[in-house]
Amino acid sequence: MVSEGRARALSRAVPQCWCGNRHLQEYAPDYLRCPACETLVARRMPEPEELISLRDESGFYGREYYERYLVDKYGFPTLAERARNDLSERCLYWLRFLLSYKLPPATALELGSAHGGFVALLRWAGFDATGLEVSQWLVEFATRTFQVPMLLGPIEHHNIAPASLDLIALMDLLEHLPDPVYTLSHCARLLKPEGVLILQTPCYPQGRSLAELEQEQAPFLKMMTAPDHLFLFSQSALRQLLATLDLKYIDFLPPLFPYDMFLVAGRRPLARYSPAQVAECLTHAPSARLVRSLLDLDENVRELTRRYSEAEADRSARLAVIRQQAQQIAELAAARDQASEQLHQVRAQLAAAEADRAARLDAIRVLEQRLRDADHTVADLHHRLADLHERLGAAEADRAARLLVIERQGRQLGELEAARKQTELELHQTRMRLAAAEAEREAVRETLGQAQQRLRETQRTLGELRQETTELREALSAAQAVRESLQRQAEDLDQRLKLVETERSGLAQQLQQLGESLAASQAERNRLAEQARRLQESLEAAQTERALAQEAVRGAKAELQFLRAVLDRFSQSLVYRAMRAAHLWDWLAVAVERRSGKELNSSKRAPGTGRLERIVVDLTPLLPGGENGGAKLLALELVKQLSRLAPQCRFLLLTLPRCHDELARLESRNVQRICLADRSVSRCRRALAWLISAIEPALRRLAPSSVARLSQNLRQALANASSDGLLQRLKADLLFCPFTAPFFYEPGIPVVSVIYDLQYLDYPQFFDEEERASRDRAFRQACLLSSRLVCISDFVRQRVLREGLIPPERVHTVHITAPNRLPRPSQKAMLAALKRRQLDYNGYLLYPANFWPHKNHELLLTAFGMYRARRPQSHLRLVLTGAPGPRMEFLRAAAARMNLSEYVIFAGFLPDEEFAALLYGCRALIFPSLYEGFGMPVLEAMAAGKPVLASNLTSMPEMTGTAAALFDPLRPEEIVQAIERVETDEAWVAELIRRGRARAAELGNEQAMAGKYWQLFSEAAAQPVAFRTALHGVYPDGWTGRRVVLIFDDGPHGRRLSLTVRAPGWLPGAGVTLEVPETLPGGANGRAPFYVPRGETRTVECPLPAGAGSLEIAVEPVFQPRAMGLGRDSRWLGCRILSAQLRYPDGSSRTPEFVAHGL
Repeated sequence: MVSEGRARALSRAVPQCWCGNRHLQEYAPDYLRCPACETLVARRMPEPEELISLRDESGFYGREYYERYLVDKYGFPTLAERARNDLSERCLYWLRFLLSYKLPPATALELGSAHGGFVALLRWAGFDATGLEVSQWLVEFATRTFQVPMLLGPIEHHNIAPASLDLIALMDLLEHLPDPVYTLSHCARLLKPEGVLILQTPCYPQGRSLAELEQEQAPFLKMMTAPDHLFLFSQSALRQLLATLDLKYIDFLPPLFPYDMFLVAGRRPLARYSPAQVAECLTHAPSARLVRSLLDLDENVRELTRRYSEAEADRSARLAVIRQQAQQIAELAAARDQASEQLHQVRAQLAAAEADRAARLDAIRVLEQRLRDADHTVADLHHRLADLHERLGAAEADRAARLLVIERQGRQLGELEAARKQTELELHQTRMRLAAAEAEREAVRETLGQAQQRLRETQRTLGELRQETTELREALSAAQAVRESLQRQAEDLDQRLKLVETERSGLAQQLQQLGESLAASQAERNRLAEQARRLQESLEAAQTERALAQEAVRGAKAELQFLRAVLDRFSQSLVYRAMRAAHLWDWLAVAVERRSGKELNSSKRAPGTGRLERIVVDLTPLLPGGENGGAKLLALELVKQLSRLAPQCRFLLLTLPRCHDELARLESRNVQRICLADRSVSRCRRALAWLISAIEPALRRLAPSSVARLSQNLRQALANASSDGLLQRLKADLLFCPFTAPFFYEPGIPVVSVIYDLQYLDYPQFFDEEERASRDRAFRQACLLSSRLVCISDFVRQRVLREGLIPPERVHTVHITAPNRLPRPSQKAMLAALKRRQLDYNGYLLYPANFWPHKNHELLLTAFGMYRARRPQSHLRLVLTGAPGPRMEFLRAAAARMNLSEYVIFAGFLPDEEFAALLYGCRALIFPSLYEGFGMPVLEAMAAGKPVLASNLTSMPEMTGTAAALFDPLRPEEIVQAIERVETDEAWVAELIRRGRARAAELGNEQAMAGKYWQLFSEAAAQPVAFRTALHGVYPDGWTGRRVVLIFDDGPHGRRLSLTVRAPGWLPGAGVTLEVPETLPGGANGRAPFYVPRGETRTVECPLPAGAGSLEIAVEPVFQPRAMGLGRDSRWLGCRILSAQLRYPDGSSRTPEFVAHGL
C-alpha cells in the first residue's frame, strides 16, 4: 500500500529537466525525454520537503518505504536481510574499486547509506567514514546494526566545513534526488581539492526508443519506476552535470549490474594505486586485515565463478561436438545399411546367374547326348553347336563381368566394415571425453559449492575465520600428503654428487682460510703470551683473594640456608596469593626502604666529564639457553667486541646467579662479572637476586603469562634495593642496557638503551595484559631516562619516534652486523652433525626462531604441507630450531596431524657450533616471521653463502635489500612458490647467494657495529641529557591525549603536582577519568581513579618522591571531535588542563612546561 504522503507526492509535476530545459519530449507513460542532455525525467514529482522522512509515519522514504513498499511492490528483501546480503554482493565490490583511487586514512561520507553496511566496511578498512540518511528510523537502524556514526537530514542542513572530505559516495542515490544539481554542488564544495566522488546510478541507453528497449527486453526497463526514480541519466548527461561542478576527470568503471553505471570523479587527474599498495595499506590494523581477507575471499569466489562459467561453456561446446558426431554416426549407419541392401541385391543377381549357368550347362549336356545319338544329323548339329558356342562365350563373358562386380563390391564392403569399426572407436573415445568433462564439471561445481559454503560461514561468523581456514588447510595437507616417493634413490645419488662437489669447493675454501689463519695465529700467539704474563701476575693476587672468597662462600651458604628456611615458611602461607596479586615486588621494595632508611633516587652524582673509563652493562635480564632470542646474542657479541675496541675501559657486567657461570667466557683483563648475589652487595639485594633466579624458572613453566611482569618487578625491586648508589660505588661513567629497561638508573649517570621492537603495540593479541604492561613500562622508562636510544633498524626507529616521548636526535639506528659471529664448521664436523639428525646436505630448509606466535610457524607448516602434497617425490625437509616449550610441543603435534612428522625436524635450542653446522648444510634459510626488528639469522645465512626466503613485512625489506626472495607470510601459496623455486632453479639460487654475500659485506662486520656503539657512548658521556621539568602529552591549548607524563628534576621529599582539570560541557561522554598514582597502605604503589564530570572543573594532586624521576597519568576516554561532528579538530583529546603547579614544602611553586611531542 502507498502511504498518504506518497499519494500526495504523485500529484506533483515538474516539467523541467535538471539542465533547465522545459521543452521535453514524450518517451513513456511515466517519463519525458530531454533532447538537450539525454536525460529521462519523471512526468510527476514529489515536493523536496516530502522526501525528508524525519517522521517515519508519513515520510516518503520512511520506514514504510523499506519495510512494506519495496517488499510488496518489487519483492525486495527486508532491510535486515539487505544489511546481511549487501556486504558481500555490493559493498565489497564498491570497496575494491574505491581503494584503487583513495587509501586510508581518509575522511569519507556516504549519502543515502541505508543500513550503513558500506560505511562500516570503510571504517574497518581504516577510513574515518560517516553515513547520512533523511529517516530517523534508518539512522537508528544503521547505528544499532553496524555501530557507525550517522547524520540525520539533508547534507545541506549540516555544518560540514568546506574542503574537509576526502571521499563522498552516492550509491544508488542520484536517481532519487529532486534537485541533483543543488545536492552535487554542495558535495563538490565539501570535497578537498584532491578528493573524489564515487557514484552508482542507472544508465539510460542514449538514443534508444522505448519500443527498441522493449523489443530487446533491456534490463534498463526495470529502472523506469516513477516516482521512485526521478532522473535517469545517460553517460553524456552525467558527464555534462559533473563538468558544471568542475569534476572533469571521470573514470567509468565496470558496473555491478548491467543497467547501472559506476564511476569515480575528481577535480584533479585520477591516480590509481597498485594492488600491492592496497594490500600493504590493509595490514596496519586488525580490522583492515579482516577487510583484506574479505576482499581476497570475494576475489577467490569471483575466480571460481569465472572458472565455472568457462567449464560450462566448454561443456556446452563439447556437447555440441558430441551431437554433431552422433549425427555423423547416424549418417554413416544409414550409408552402411544402404550398402548392405545393395550387396544383398548383388548376391541375389549372382545366385540367379549361377542358376542360369547351371540350366545352360544341362541344356548343353542334352544337346551333346542328342549329337551322339543322332549322327545322321551332324551337319545340323554342327551348325547348332556353333550357335551354342557363341552363346556360351557371351555367358562366360557376362559371368566374368559379374564376378568382377562382385569382387569390387566385396572390397567396398570391407572398407565400409573398417570405417564402421573406426567410427565405433571414435564414438567410444568421445564418450570417454564426455565422461571426463562431466567429472570435471562435477568437481568444479563441488569446489564452487565448497567455496560458497565457506563464504557463507565467514559472513555468518567472522570470529571463526582463522580456525576454519587452518582446519581446511590441515585437511587438504593431510589428504594430499599420503602419496609416497618413487624417485628417492635417483635424487639421493644426485644429492651425494652435489655433496662431493660442495666438499671439494669447501676444502679449497678451507685451504685459503688456513693460509689466512696462519698469519693471524702468529699475532694471536704473541697476544696470548702477553696475556699469560699478565695472568701470572694476577694469579698471586687471586690466591690471596681465594682464601677470603672461601670464607665469604661459607658465610653465604649459611645465609642462603637461613633465607631458604624463611621462604619455605612463607611459601606455606601467603606466597601464592601474594604473587597472584602481583604485590610481591612492592612488599620487597618497601621492606628494603624500611630496612635501609633511605629513599629512592637519593644518591647524587655530578654530571659526567666525558671520559669513559668504567661502563656498567646490565645483564640481569639474561636467561639460560635461547629464551632471550637475538637480544642475548647481540649483548654478548657487543661486550666481546667493545672490550677489544676499548682496552683502556673496564666493562662491569651485572649478573644474576642463573647466568653468572655462563658468562665466565667473557671475562678478560678489562671485563669483570659482578653477581648481585655476591657478598659485595647488601644482604637484601642478595636475597632478591637469589629469589629471581630460583622462582622465575618455575613460574616460567607454571604460569608463563605472569612471568614477564613478575620478573620485571623483581628486577625493579632489586634495582630499588641498589639505590644506595651501586653505580656511584662502582664509579660508573655510563650505564648500558642491552635489554631496554634502565632498572639501575641513577641521576647524573648517562644511560644508553637498546630497543629491539614494539611488537606489543602492533600485535597486542600475542601478549597478555600483564606482559603488554610490562613491555610498555620498560619502553617508557627507556624513553624518559636514556641519553641515547639505539634501534636495531630504521623500521624500529620510526616506530619509536611515533610512540615515544623522545626527540629524534636522541634516537639512532645501528644494525646488528655480526656476520662472522658463528664459527665456520669443518666439512667433517658438518657432516657428522647432519648424520646425527639423519639429514642430507642441501636436503632441508632451516628456520631458526623461538616458537613465539609472531614467528608464524603455523602458516609455515601449512605451506610446507601444501608443498609436500604437490611434490610428493621431493625429499626436501624442514628443520625448526628454538628453545623448547609448550608451543614447540603444540607445533610438533600439529605436524603429526598433517602427516609431516617424517619431514619436519624439531631440533630445539642448539649451541653455536651445532647451529653453524645446520646453517652451512641447509638448502636455504626460510624466515616467514610476521614481525622482526632486524633478523640476525638472515644476515648470518647471507654471510654463509646460503639463499634466503624471507617475509616482506616490517624490517625484512630494509635488512635484505634485493638479496632475498621476499613473500607475503600470510599467503601460504607465495611461500610454496618460493620453496619450489629454490629447489629447482639453480641459476636463481646462485644469484641469491651472490647478492647475499654482497649485502652482508655492505652492512658491515662486528667491529664496525661496536665502533658505532662506542661513538654513541662517547656522545652520551660528553653531552649528558638534562631532564628539565616538563609535562609531556599536553597540547599548547591545554588539551591532553591518552597519557600525560611528568618528568621532574632533583628535589626534596614532600613535593606535590597540582593539576586543575576541566571536562567541557560539550564532551560526548558523561565525564573523564584520570588514573593517578598513589601510595597504598603498607607503602605499596598503586593507581587511584579520579573522576571529573562533564561541565565541571576539579583539582587533583599527586605526591612526588624525592630526587629526579617521572610520573604517568592515564586519561580515559578520549575522542576525536571531527569524527563526532563536533568541529574540524582531528586530534584525539581527553580533557583540558587549565593550570599545573609543582608545590614545594616551603610554600614555593613552579609551573612545568607543556610538551606535545609524542602525541
